[in-house]
Amino acid sequence: MTLPGKGAVYVSQAYQYKSPLFVGEKVLAKVEVTDIDEKRKIVTLSTKCFNTKQVLVMDGVAKLMVPESRLNLAAKM
Repeated sequence: MTLPGKGAVYVSQAYQYKSPLFVGEKVLAKVEVTDIDEKRKIVTLSTKCFNTKQVLVMDGVAKLMVPESRLNLAAKM
């Protein structure tokens, strides 16, 4: 499944930069579903970015409102 995906609405995103990141530097982004609020149809994601030395450069949380059909798919992940 791909999030945000069709019909999803980005509700909020908060993040902090933990280490410098330089122009042209490659980044690996990792996203994990950390919570699913079925009543409100909100999926919470942990978002982390690492540089090529595997140093955490950005850490954050995103919340998305997803259609019920996609919510069922997120619960299976």
